[in-house]
Amino acid sequence: MVDALTGDVIGDPNELSTNEGKRAEEDNYLQEAANIDAALRSFSAVTQRAAKGGEGVERVTGQGLVFNPDPITSLATALTDNSPAVAFEPAYNEVNLLELAKFNNVVRLEGPWVAITDFEPPNTIPSTTADGVWTAKRGDNAFNDVMTYYHIDQSQRYIQSLGFTGIQARPIPADSDGMSGADNSHYVGPPIDRIAFGHGCVDDNEDADVILHEYGHAMTYHINPSWSGGDSRAIGEGFGDYWAETYSHSTPNGASFQADRVFEWDGTCPWGGRSVNVTGVQYDPDKNYGAHEGIGNGVQSDELWSTPLFQSFLELRGRDVPREEIDTIVLQSMFGLGAGFKMHDLAAAVVATAKQLHPQGVHSGIFQAQFEKLNILGPDGSVPTWPGGVDAAGAAVKR
Repeated sequence: MVDALTGDVIGDPNELSTNEGKRAEEDNYLQEAANIDAALRSFSAVTQRAAKGGEGVERVTGQGLVFNPDPITSLATALTDNSPAVAFEPAYNEVNLLELAKFNNVVRLEGPWVAITDFEPPNTIPSTTADGVWTAKRGDNAFNDVMTYYHIDQSQRYIQSLGFTGIQARPIPADSDGMSGADNSHYVGPPIDRIAFGHGCVDDNEDADVILHEYGHAMTYHINPSWSGGDSRAIGEGFGDYWAETYSHSTPNGASFQADRVFEWDGTCPWGGRSVNVTGVQYDPDKNYGAHEGIGNGVQSDELWSTPLFQSFLELRGRDVPREEIDTIVLQSMFGLGAGFKMHDLAAAVVATAKQLHPQGVHSGIFQAQFEKLNILGPDGSVPTWPGGVDAAGAAVKR
């Protein structure tokens, strides 16, 4: 990818077509992701059925069981992947599955905003029913199918309720049992535009945080097709964490149970999850931040962006500002950035958007203060300067 104005190289095809998943060290899918023609062919039948107005498709409302957002948050208790099945029973919620495709008397988890399909190993055929009712629970991949469909579908409907009708507003293919069973998940960007979830340790899509984090990547690429370069990778990961955790915050117990942790349930696996409330670090405007990079004090680059967003969210909610107003500011600010943007560029856009949408409100001041705490913005929205500092070994640290 080349900047049309300057001629600078701003990204390569791999950078623009995939992300690192919920955690690092899963780069073996880059080559597979590059096989665009074969992938698009494999989706054609599914997306034709899933798209609105598909020929021969009847739209029906189904029912299924989900965790909302995950079993330990719902129950505010400790569980492990090996806990007895009876321990999970109170965590199941029966939900409506909207606008499913009924085709040749078979109801499929294919709708206007997500289509459950199979494109990565292992070969797991998507579940279907004759009556649109799914009764599967954890341990049966039909449950993972329903979790994936429900949480992506409701997220898109929420986005549209905010007035954004063009952010990933088409059925995204989702493989509920992919990644060759690894403990990771990933989104592959346009033109493939798909999501896959792994089942190592806790199945990734038993946790709505994982589902919504990966869907967050799809959102950023559809808001800004030039998403690349600069700090874009760390920002994309941080936004996905924000999008997941703000939804969890809206669910029962979500505002009180491990409220500053993302992936509460999936993070019970050895990788541990992430925080949206880090301290002891500072943003360095002279470097570019990639995804999942260690930046000192046990903090990852992703958390450098998610923290000020989510802490602003908490402070604003504490002042009775509706979730919808906060999310609208965050989404609106990401339009028009182009490529190669830095955290301070987007932070300034967030503050400016908050001022524009709520000129008499506290919104912009709270965002500004949270960005200043991590040196992402200087006073009055200025570009920050690096405060310096080294640790005992002489390595730069973000204090």
